[in-house]
Amino acid sequence: MSASRLKGKIKPPRKINGANNFDEAWELLSSAIHEVHRRNASVLSYEQLYRNAYNLVLSKNAERLYNSVKELVKKHLQDVTETHILPIATGLTGAGGQAGVEGQGLRFLKSLKDSWEDHTLCMGMVGDIMLYLDRVYTKTANVPQIYDAGCHIFRDVVIQNKQVHSSLISTIVNLIRAERDGDFIDRSLVKSIIDMLGTLEAGGAIPANGAGNVYESCLEPEVLEKTRTYYINEARTLLPTYSAPQYLTLVDRRLREENERCTTYIPASSASKLTRVVDETMIEAHMKAVIEVGTGISWMLEHDKIEDLGRAWRLFQRVDTDVNALKAAVSEHVIAAGKEINNAVAAGVTSVEEGAEGDSTVKEKVSATSLALKWVEDVVRLKGKYDTIWQGAFGSEDTMEKTISQSFEHFIALHPQAPEYISLFIDDNLKRGLKGKTETEVETVLNRTITLFRYLKDKDVFEKYYKGHLAKRLLWGRTVSDDAERGMIAKMKMEMGYNFTNKLEGMFKDMKLSAEVVDEYKKHMEEQERAIEMTPQILTSTHWPPVVARETQDTCIYPPEVEKARLSFQAFYLSRHNGRKLVWCPHLGTADIRAVFANKRHELNVSTYAMVILLQFNNVPQGGSLSFQDIQQATSISTGELVRNLQSLACAKYKILTKEPKGRNVSPTDCFFFNESFSAPMTRIKVPTIAASNKVENDAERRETMKKLDDERKHEVEAAVVRIMKSRKTMDHNNLVAEVTKQLSTRFSPSPNMIKQRIEGLIERDYLERKEGDHRVYNYLA
Repeated sequence: MSASRLKGKIKPPRKINGANNFDEAWELLSSAIHEVHRRNASVLSYEQLYRNAYNLVLSKNAERLYNSVKELVKKHLQDVTETHILPIATGLTGAGGQAGVEGQGLRFLKSLKDSWEDHTLCMGMVGDIMLYLDRVYTKTANVPQIYDAGCHIFRDVVIQNKQVHSSLISTIVNLIRAERDGDFIDRSLVKSIIDMLGTLEAGGAIPANGAGNVYESCLEPEVLEKTRTYYINEARTLLPTYSAPQYLTLVDRRLREENERCTTYIPASSASKLTRVVDETMIEAHMKAVIEVGTGISWMLEHDKIEDLGRAWRLFQRVDTDVNALKAAVSEHVIAAGKEINNAVAAGVTSVEEGAEGDSTVKEKVSATSLALKWVEDVVRLKGKYDTIWQGAFGSEDTMEKTISQSFEHFIALHPQAPEYISLFIDDNLKRGLKGKTETEVETVLNRTITLFRYLKDKDVFEKYYKGHLAKRLLWGRTVSDDAERGMIAKMKMEMGYNFTNKLEGMFKDMKLSAEVVDEYKKHMEEQERAIEMTPQILTSTHWPPVVARETQDTCIYPPEVEKARLSFQAFYLSRHNGRKLVWCPHLGTADIRAVFANKRHELNVSTYAMVILLQFNNVPQGGSLSFQDIQQATSISTGELVRNLQSLACAKYKILTKEPKGRNVSPTDCFFFNESFSAPMTRIKVPTIAASNKVENDAERRETMKKLDDERKHEVEAAVVRIMKSRKTMDHNNLVAEVTKQLSTRFSPSPNMIKQRIEGLIERDYLERKEGDHRVYNYLA
């Protein structure tokens, strides 16, 4: 038995009457939307409403439904605007059309906020009901979804209302102004309104002007404009009455406030724009005035206002990345301070502070050496001051360090004796200034002095003086610490290279080798009877300065016992070093002699020349005298050295000799007597040479030094020219001058005229020749 098969049939959907169906369904939907607006959504059936909207879309009434919903929302918002918002907005506007910041203004913003929150809540519900409409219709028709369309309607109906728009902008702007003036405002309320404007897409009657939302197109430009006006007026009002530090503190606070606003209620996108307004109106427009005012940068530098200087540095960087104006002010002040130090030395006076509070100073004459040391101390103190400012205020920034360094170089170059003064300062410290100091303190002093050395343009001048001072320290045993001496040379070597310190290191090597030779001589003489003990120092002439290594033998007739010891050592030395020549230099030697006076015996430490002079009185009867001419004839000492040593013995603190006539100066007609009645508290006495009391060269000596230095520079220029031309073979004049200047710049700056003269000299001596047909080009002749 077979079962019969049932055949099914799919029926088409029942046709719906479009017009009648839409009216019925829309009546239900519109009623429901009204209930939503009245906050009675709880009585509605979401499923029923969704089904009605769904059916309308299926019946091809999507567009009509979409437009009907928009129209209904628009009417609702118009009603809300007329009944709830406009009455408050109208009451806000007074004479001049400016909104208030109290009471009704806040009520206006609150009503707008409440209306917006109600509207977004209702549109969320309506959007849920019209979900199918959004899925099917809005995408294909290229129109906003229901929720977005509702936001656009709010913008067009509420925000674009002329009265509402004007009141909204003015209220927010005035609230911001009130907060800048120090009032408290409801930030959360303002933030809600600004967030609303940021949510609303720009468009409609409000021109977008490239902005993405209503805040950027309407409110932000107005806020920026009013901010500009506010700060222009504030700067104009406060700058004449505030000091520069007070004004900069205000600007710094204003910038912090604007940034803080942009983290609480103004969008972060406006932060850079608002701070830029502050930068332009309060910093850039008045930077010159802040720098030049009486309490400006110069005053801050003078009074070590590190915090204020740091603030100025940070603020000026906002409008001038290179901070050129501030650097120029710092440079000008440093140079001015340096010139004051230079002028104080030039005037031969030093200022001594009087009292803790007063500004009065006492000017007293001081020796040239004291002024030289004070000049360096003042410059070192000034450098320390600006190092502290550079680190504390300018954050150890490299370009500011360069500015300060160039300023020091400038005013130091204005002082022609700076190289000599710096060498004297080092000499004084290495002889006695470092006594009792720790290694750290010694290192600090050396670092500060090497910094000043770095600022010198004519380092060859410094080298000349330093070699002379070092020679005297080594020969007279006056250095405090060999480690400090070598440390100083090591620092100069790092700055200038091996060639600069080669001879200085050679001087130390000579002293070591000399001590070894003397030890050998003493061992050699152990079995022989010696009337005196002599400790000569053997120096290599090329290592030592001309003041030590003289080319010719000094004319001096030694007493027989001294001459015997001298010849003994000379024979010993030459027997071990064939081909060498010894040139004796008594002008730098010292001697210890025992002198018997009427009341006491003393051991006298005197110069070699003074020893030779005093020994002449051994053959003079008691009460007898020797004239200046007698002493010179017996000793053959040059007039200058004889005058200097006789002054030390007869006119200084310790009067080992007396003279006739009395006086502080020595003349060729004077007579000298041994001072039998001399007495002093100490048994051992050091009798200094008069010339050593003032170590700074006088004008004549300085001219002589510079003349010798110019001769040395000529040789250095010629050597540089030959080195360059030997490697290049052919070179034009301008490039050769530039290359020579570059090579010698670490030692001194040769003038183009000097280089030209040395080139001419080399051409005359057939080292170079001019190129045929072009006299500006030189060829090297091998």
